[in-house]
Amino acid sequence: MRFSHDRKILLISNWKCGCSTLADLFNTVSEFDWDHRDACLRIFGKEYDTMVHYPASLMRQEFARQGWDFDEYTVISSVRHPWARAVSLYANVVRAGYQGSFDDFILNELHTWQSGLQNRWNTYEMFHERGRRIVDHVVRIEHLEHDLRPFVEQRWPDLHLDYTTRSNPGAHQPFREYYTDKTREIVADFFAYDIETFGYQYDDAEAV
Repeated sequence: MRFSHDRKILLISNWKCGCSTLADLFNTVSEFDWDHRDACLRIFGKEYDTMVHYPASLMRQEFARQGWDFDEYTVISSVRHPWARAVSLYANVVRAGYQGSFDDFILNELHTWQSGLQNRWNTYEMFHERGRRIVDHVVRIEHLEHDLRPFVEQRWPDLHLDYTTRSNPGAHQPFREYYTDKTREIVADFFAYDIETFGYQYDDAEAV
């Protein structure tokens, strides 16, 4: 999550969708960066780790508490190839101590990540409020420059971003090496909104 009062930009961090890359891309204009994330506590009265993956609807509430007009801000977020995204999550939980196989994780654990504030996997809920999308622009992280540069150049012609930025690259095998037909279908069902809305296919060559 990043925001800029000067540029009227708000970034919504859709987890495991290159959100660190997107945030770092806008660090130069944001009210804070990773090294100064304690500003969240000063501004909002909440720790950065609590707010970093807030959906747009909760950020609207936080802005309202500060007396800021959410609708004056251009809201940007990202999505990611769903099958690659699930592998990235698996690698993350393994680093945290999970000892099961990828199949075990998809079959028995993935659905538990779809509840409450941990529902960071539900892109629809990240982007919508009462059925209306309140995120203005969505970047497919595999096509970062293609999806973002024209939008930025139109809105903020003097804003120069480093589109080669890549933060927290994954340390795992190519995603296709993890899947069976069954786990592939489970992930397809789980991320049906992302696949239908943003045109993802399993065999997309650009998946990261």
